[in-house]
Amino acid sequence: MTLFHDRQRRYQAINLFGSTITALMNQGSGPDAMMTEQHANQIKHDLQGRISALAETRGRMSQRQLVEDVDAIRSVAQNHGFTTVSCIAAKLESALARDNGGSTLLCFLDALHDAVKLEPIRGPAQQALLASIALRMG
Repeated sequence: MTLFHDRQRRYQAINLFGSTITALMNQGSGPDAMMTEQHANQIKHDLQGRISALAETRGRMSQRQLVEDVDAIRSVAQNHGFTTVSCIAAKLESALARDNGGSTLLCFLDALHDAVKLEPIRGPAQQALLASIALRMG
């Protein structure tokens, strides 16, 4: 085998390896999968506005509207990878099905507000935040 063929093989191997690495690095990327900091801040702002609106109008809306608004928060959070916010909103939906108490709602809204500020949250921090809800609820 000549030196030319040896170099050509190395070059092909490097190209193949580089293409594989590039493909692996790009998995899950793109405009839909990768969120820029600016986009994340826009989503956070939207979620904070929804949470604040719920807190302000909590006594003047029907149970159905309240659940629909919480579901909208959960959906936005889930669609944009805010898993802790989505999880807390789902737990709030379950709590609303059992209890219509204002203190329950305010406790969860406080936790949602905290979660939005802290996103993205790692697993142990998420568990701590969920535990704080349990402590607040008594």
